[in-house]
Amino acid sequence: MERKKEKQIIKNYLKSRSAVKTGKVFGISSDTIYRLLERNGISRFKKKMDFEKDKVISSYKKLNSLKRVGKEFGCSPIPILRILKECGIQRPNSGRFKKGRIQKNKKLLDEEIIKKLYSETKNCETIARLFNCSTTPILRILKENNVEILKPGVYNKKVLYAKKDKDGKSINHGFYKRKHKKETIEKKRLKINKELLKKKYYYEQKSIREIAKELNTSESTIKNRFLEYGIKTYRSERVKKNYSRKKYSKEINKIKQARAKQILPVKDTTIEVKIQNFLKRLEIDFFTHQYMKIKHGYQCDILIPSMNLVIECDGDYWHKYPIGTEVDHIRTKELIKNGFKVLRLWEHEIKIMTINKFNKKLKTIK
Repeated sequence: MERKKEKQIIKNYLKSRSAVKTGKVFGISSDTIYRLLERNGISRFKKKMDFEKDKVISSYKKLNSLKRVGKEFGCSPIPILRILKECGIQRPNSGRFKKGRIQKNKKLLDEEIIKKLYSETKNCETIARLFNCSTTPILRILKENNVEILKPGVYNKKVLYAKKDKDGKSINHGFYKRKHKKETIEKKRLKINKELLKKKYYYEQKSIREIAKELNTSESTIKNRFLEYGIKTYRSERVKKNYSRKKYSKEINKIKQARAKQILPVKDTTIEVKIQNFLKRLEIDFFTHQYMKIKHGYQCDILIPSMNLVIECDGDYWHKYPIGTEVDHIRTKELIKNGFKVLRLWEHEIKIMTINKFNKKLKTIK
C-alpha cells in the first residue's frame, strides 16, 4: 500500500471514528485498517456504552429478553448482560422453555383417556395416531402413573383399527396378528413349484422378471427357488444369440485394424535394444514391432526382410522358461507355414551373448 493512501485512510478514520465506514469508502476490510493503525502507533477508538442502569433494569424486567433491550439502546446484548451482573440481578432460565411459560410444541393430553385406551389396546402407536403425536409423551404419562408397559410386538386381541365382521367380531388382519404368516408362506411355496418354473422358463422362454410379474413376487424369491430346485439358467447362451458376431463384424474388423497399427509396448525392453544394436553393428536392415498377418496375429519384436527372419526376445518369467507359452508355439508354427524363419532367444542367453555368438546363430539359419 502506498504512503499517500495510508495517510488518507488514517484521516478518514479519525474523522468518522469507525473502521467499518472507512473500509466501505476505500474498499478495505476493518482488520486491514486496524493493522495499519498498529503500524503507525495510533490507538483504536472504543465505544463507551454510557447507559443509565435503572433504565436498563426496568426495560429488562418488562421485556425479559437481552436482544430486545439491546435493540432499544442500539447495542448488542453483551454490554446489557454486563450491567445486569454488576447490579447482581439474576436472569431466569434462558432458552426456549422458560419457567412459567407453556411450551408451544407441547400438547395437553388427558391422562385418564390414555390409561383407558392403553388398557383396551395395549399399543402406544395406535394411541399416538389418535392424538397426532409421537409415542414418547404417551410412554412418559404411563410411566408417571405406574402403568405396566408391554414389550413392542405384543398386541391384544382388541385393536382400534382392526377390521370387523357384520356381527362386530374382529377379523385376523396381517398388520395386527402374525399367526397367519407361516400358513401364507407355505401356500405361496406350493404355487411356485419346480414344474411350473421349468414350463415358463424353458418351454415358454420367459425371463425371471416376467415370471415374477405373473406370480406377483419379487425376482429375488424366484432366483432363490431356482437355486433350491437346481434349475440351471442359460443366460450366457441367450446373450450369445442376441449379440452375435454377425451384427458387429464391421466394428470388430475396425478395432483389429487399429490394434495392428498400435505399437505396444511403447518402450523396447533392454533385451530387444541389445539385439537391435548388434544388427546395426553388423549393418543388417530390420523393422521393429511389425504386424504379422496370421490366424493369431501379433506384432513381432524384430523382422529382417532380407533373410525373411523373425527374431523373438522372450523374457524368462513372462514366457515361462524353459517350456514356453502355448500361444508362442502356435505362432511359430503359423509363421513357418507362411514361409518365415523364426529365431527365439531367451533373456538369460541374451544377457551373456556377444556379437560373434549372435552372428554364428544367424549364419546357421541361412
